Amino acid sequence: MRGENMSRPANLDVLLELEVRDKQGRLLSSVKGRSRSLLWNFIAFLDGCFTGYALNAGIALHEKGGTDVNITPFIPAQSGVDVEFHNMNVLAGEGDDSFGIVVGKGTASPTPDDYKLESQVPHGVSTDQLYHYKTELEEAGTSGQDSYVKFKRLFENKSGGDISIQELGLYAKWYKKVGSDVEGPYVFLLIRDVLGSAQTIPAGATATVRYTIKVTT
Repeated sequence: MRGENMSRPANLDVLLELEVRDKQGRLLSSVKGRSRSLLWNFIAFLDGCFTGYALNAGIALHEKGGTDVNITPFIPAQSGVDVEFHNMNVLAGEGDDSFGIVVGKGTASPTPDDYKLESQVPHGVSTDQLYHYKTELEEAGTSGQDSYVKFKRLFENKSGGDISIQELGLYAKWYKKVGSDVEGPYVFLLIRDVLGSAQTIPAGATATVRYTIKVTT
């Protein structure tokens, strides 16, 4: 674009943070940077929200189970019909590793069509498991020219041994019920990042992962 200042920040940006702390709360390692891995599912979901249907030109989302899904966010007006709608919910509860912020051991470079983590670390207290606390909305608002939302999740290593992670991601859960017509629940991977090096979470330590999605006007 003529006259565009290419030194300005990108209008849409995603930032990631990972902090590992020992059981006394002392910082052991920290990774901060720009996520470069918003996936196809993110764009397909926007299409569905903007048009009411993710059906245009064959657009579909890649569900966590490996199948392609066409969602229909539009809910027609109906009298006396039971409706339940969850539109891309990332706020997973404590102990739920099926969506929200997740971590893994995968090292394969992200691709636009990724639909799941390569090697997700499951919830639990046994070997190679991390205890998953809830994914929560930590902050949302504006600051200067930035508008943003920040999500975070705390993981605790109760396994008794060290666990290394290198893969981060954000899953969203989608569900719609209109009377007897049910779609989902479906889980879609929106973001997947692979760090430059593995980060070790010692026994008894915690890891906090944050994703900030922002737009700069």
